[in-house]
Amino acid sequence: MPEGAPEVCGLLTDEQISDLTGVSVVGIEGDSDRCEWTLTESAAVLDGPNEGGDASLEVEFVDPEEFASFEASDEEGIDVVPVDEVGDEAFLVRRDGTVPSMLFVLDGDRALRLALANVLDGGNATEQALTDMADLVLDAPS
Repeated sequence: MPEGAPEVCGLLTDEQISDLTGVSVVGIEGDSDRCEWTLTESAAVLDGPNEGGDASLEVEFVDPEEFASFEASDEEGIDVVPVDEVGDEAFLVRRDGTVPSMLFVLDGDRALRLALANVLDGGNATEQALTDMADLVLDAPS
């Protein structure tokens, strides 16, 4: 994370997260580089390997080299899908053809990873929530 950047947990409000996910924030923990919000269960919690798991949002500033290594990943079962709507460069990560679970964003000298688990109905709703949250984080005053 760039020197002097704010703590991640202060970059999104509970209200912003609730507006974008449709569920409430019930817990939060983190530090200057990473924050995880625990969210209430939703009627739209996904089926599959994470069924019954906690609904959560994680936002983390990562080393730009990590961004590049994930983007070039050829790991079996991982699909990397470019996204044009946020940052200088961004991509969604889908595991085993499931809904997008992570968004990586490169914006100048900052790289950001957002992960949304067990919330929304997947597909476009998840992608839109992740890109909207990334915009909010990147636009937050530092």
